[in-house]
Amino acid sequence: CCDDTFGLVLGTLAAWYARQAVVMPNTRLANDVDALRRRYPASYVQDPQTLARCAADAPASQPAGALRSFVATTSAGGSRIDAGDDDTAVVLFTSGSSGEPAAHAKTFDALMRGAATFRGAFAPLSRAPCLAGTVDCHHMFGLEANLMASLACGWALITDRPQLPADLLDLLAAHRASDLGPLWLVTTPLQLSAFHRALGTRATGIERVIVFRRANNEVHI
Repeated sequence: CCDDTFGLVLGTLAAWYARQAVVMPNTRLANDVDALRRRYPASYVQDPQTLARCAADAPASQPAGALRSFVATTSAGGSRIDAGDDDTAVVLFTSGSSGEPAAHAKTFDALMRGAATFRGAFAPLSRAPCLAGTVDCHHMFGLEANLMASLACGWALITDRPQLPADLLDLLAAHRASDLGPLWLVTTPLQLSAFHRALGTRATGIERVIVFRRANNEVHI
């Protein structure tokens, strides 16, 4: 239950190393979180303040003092995530705009197969990319195309999440000052259109854009 992507990554990995599933609320409003705790009585809330302190202590790249990146693998730190293929890794929820939010559980096997397919679509690569997403990791596309791609492929994940055109310009400037791999932007058609209208040709330095279309759950490169 964390708005900070870096803290969310750490909290998710901590739960998986402990062989626990992660329940991702569709909002971080107190009433919605309380409703989920009643729905899953054995659950507990990962405190955002604790995650923020852990994030501050965790290894991160901070080129130009503005950019944080995270690289995780399934064998990070010499240990492995000890989970069965059919174990539930994460439970995500629909927005609830058309009724009660519906739960969707994903197993570790489904997530890893999805990440392998994602990587295979871009093989071969001369250099591992780094991912920057405008899509929240509480969203299935954000989780799979950001966290899981980083985890399964060993790619860097930039945890600063640009929402405004100025955010994207700051991220691009910081990336140019870093030694991270080619920048791939994971976003939505609406955000991509807003960036294009505001920035035009000033948004340089993005090697690839990966776009999710909600209407038919398509991913476009």
